[in-house]
Formats: sequence, C-alpha cells, structure tokens
Amino acid sequence: MTIEEFIKSLNFEENDYFYHVTGSGNGETISEEGLYVDGNNILDTDNILETTTLPLTPDIASSVEQLKQYLSEELSDAGLRDTSEFVVLGAPKECMKQIVSDFCDFKDGTYYEGVIPSEYIMGYFSRNSLDFIANENFGFGTDEFFESMTFKSF
Repeated sequence: MTIEEFIKSLNFEENDYFYHVTGSGNGETISEEGLYVDGNNILDTDNILETTTLPLTPDIASSVEQLKQYLSEELSDAGLRDTSEFVVLGAPKECMKQIVSDFCDFKDGTYYEGVIPSEYIMGYFSRNSLDFIANENFGFGTDEFFESMTFKSF
C-alpha cells in the first residue's frame, strides 16, 4: 500500500493510532505475534501503552509529504539503535486504553508485563521501501484499508 492509500485508510474520528519504531524484521514479527510491552514505568505514564508507543496524529498524517518527512526522521540510521521499521497500531477510541493484555512472562529472555495483540497492529512501514505492509490480522480497518491493501501473508 502506498503512503497515500495508507493516509486515506485512517479514520481519526472513530479510531486512535499509535506507532512504535523498531529494528529490521521486527515489524513482521509484531504483526504476527503482537507487540510485547515492558512495564517499567520510567516515564510516569498512566497507560503502559505509552511506555513503548507515540501517538500518530492527524497532523503527522495530514499529507503524503508530511508523513514521508516524519518517516524519514523516525527511520533514520544515524542513531545508536536500529530504527528501520515504523509499526502502526490502531483501535476504536473507546477501547484504546485497554488494548494491552496481561502477559507477565519471559519472551526471548526478557520479562514483559503485557502484550498488544496482533488484531491491534495495523502493519508497518520499512525504511527500505516506505510502502505500508498491512497486517491481515488487523481487526479495526476501514473499508478503504481492506479494499486498497495488498496484504503480506505472515
């Protein structure tokens, strides 16, 4: 899906969107398994979701040029950590604060308090292509989302 198609598929009146920047190959894994959340609340947030995501706002997605600029800033190779993929999460406004499920277990040697299930993972952008890779498990897409997407099978 192109950036333009992605923007058209967003419905900010009914849904909230967030993003998580991660390393190469993790967008596919997150789409399949969900996003594991470390509950270390170093940021004094009210919602564990806010410890690993940032809001994707209407301003960020106001135009193709604006979103491209934002993606190029977030998906930079200049930092100390790999920021190759931009994972987008979405859910109806009324349930956004409840999308983190209890996990309280270890995954790959790291303890996580929660997981955001795959149904809330819209898909991801990769620094290598800037096309949006849709998650076929996403449960809250608009008609435009489902009609214009080419889904990648995981």
